[in-house]
Amino acid sequence: MSEEVIVSNSPSQLLNLKSFVLSVLTIFVIVLFYNLGKERFNLNPLLLLLCLLPVISSVWKFLQIKCCKYELTNERLKIISGVLNRDTEEIELYRVKDFSLNEPFFLRIFKLGNIHIESSDKSLPFISIKALPRAQDFKEQLRACVEEIRMKKNVREVDFE
Repeated sequence: MSEEVIVSNSPSQLLNLKSFVLSVLTIFVIVLFYNLGKERFNLNPLLLLLCLLPVISSVWKFLQIKCCKYELTNERLKIISGVLNRDTEEIELYRVKDFSLNEPFFLRIFKLGNIHIESSDKSLPFISIKALPRAQDFKEQLRACVEEIRMKKNVREVDFE
């Protein structure tokens, strides 16, 4: 049986809302300061180039979210991220111990949710997937895949205390 992609999803740009709003306000303040003070203080029009800083910051944050992808296959969960350098982290589904869905009010308005995963994987004991569209569906598909792979590999989760 070959590995097949069940669902592939990316976080919402809503994660960047605060950053985008601050960038717009920063640009507004720079332009307002320039217009109010250009004659009084003889300001150089190059001061307006400061507007590029929040724009560049916002574009970078946009790309970080755009380049992040969560891919659920029938055998593992892949987390692919990075704009210039690409990182791919994988967790075998039979190692997933527990998962939960968190839907804060602000995210529920936009039909988004956070999924928290606990695993027995040494390199990735906790995974937090934030602002995921259709998070409930993703969680249910994850649950089904975890149960299927555990039965296929005959793996049981045992806790020792």
